[in-house]
Amino acid sequence: MKISASELAFLVYFLPLFALKMLDITADNNLLKITAGGCFILFAMYMFYMKFSNRLLKFFLLLLIYTVILIFTCGKQGAFFSVVMLLAMKDVNMDNKNYKICFWVGVVFFIVACYLNKDGAEAVRFMNGEWVNMNKRSNILYVAFTALVSLYLLIYRDKLNNMRILGVAIVNYLIYMYVGSRTGVVSIFFLVILVLLFRNQYFRRLKIIKYGCIFAPLVCMVFSIFAGLKYDEYSFLKILDMMLQGRIAQNNAYLDRYDIKLFGQHIYEGAENGDFWNLDCAYLDMLICEGLIFAVLWIVVSTALIKYMYNNNRMVEVAILVMYAIYGISETFLLNCFLNMSLFLYGEYLYIQFNKIPNPTQCQI
Repeated sequence: MKISASELAFLVYFLPLFALKMLDITADNNLLKITAGGCFILFAMYMFYMKFSNRLLKFFLLLLIYTVILIFTCGKQGAFFSVVMLLAMKDVNMDNKNYKICFWVGVVFFIVACYLNKDGAEAVRFMNGEWVNMNKRSNILYVAFTALVSLYLLIYRDKLNNMRILGVAIVNYLIYMYVGSRTGVVSIFFLVILVLLFRNQYFRRLKIIKYGCIFAPLVCMVFSIFAGLKYDEYSFLKILDMMLQGRIAQNNAYLDRYDIKLFGQHIYEGAENGDFWNLDCAYLDMLICEGLIFAVLWIVVSTALIKYMYNNNRMVEVAILVMYAIYGISETFLLNCFLNMSLFLYGEYLYIQFNKIPNPTQCQI
């Protein structure tokens, strides 16, 4: 198995941090900080040997400057590291070889993470209208499992038979019995059902299905804002809030507490005066924390990407993108390139679009 220099640079940047996220190592952990710094420095050294068209170079410089600004305005680094990952994907063919490497590395560290979480840990959860302490296994285990399922489907996208799909459904149920994340198990079962339905040509040709998928990110954004703003006015939102363990009530609290700013802001998460503040919605996290500009860009690019995949009959990719869009209603990891495997598709789409633009001038940085 041959690995090119660009592929090696990508794997050196991606795999160590991917492995640590599989282990549920959080951003405040020194091991993750040191590893992230080391991976970035190694890749930055390789960048000086990369060749870029003028347009692509200007594009990435603009993105890097913008995401560095976001680090100062909102205090989060996810967007910056995701842009670096997109940069690392240049000249990398994300074929089965590279997906398999990422998948098997992820499987090994996921098994280790399951063992380390066997006794669970104390967590704060919203149940029956109040915050309670309970012992449970980390929801990040399910986010990690979702990443592995996405990689598996991308590896076998052209060879997905009923046995493979059934296998995903069975393992999903077993992981649910171990972790207990309702959001996670529903998301994976939704993904499996969508993949099965997309095998039917009549289903995928329906206009309502096509445009429902294309506009899924926008619908999820609008719903998240609506549910947060109207939480006190509709009883069905309170029922849904109970099912989502207080997430909509938290959305409502954050929308009341913070204004929407162009470049985002720092937000408080933690215990305060007997209440527990935790924003667990990717769309409101983008809107409040990263800011209005970022939220709009995310929706526009995500919509264009799903449209491209749908029009090119890449239905497994569409299913993965739609699943992550819905998952974002109740989790904030969409900007984490080491947990959200659909960002590989964003990278592929980016380079396809730039390759359409004729620009023979090459720059070396």
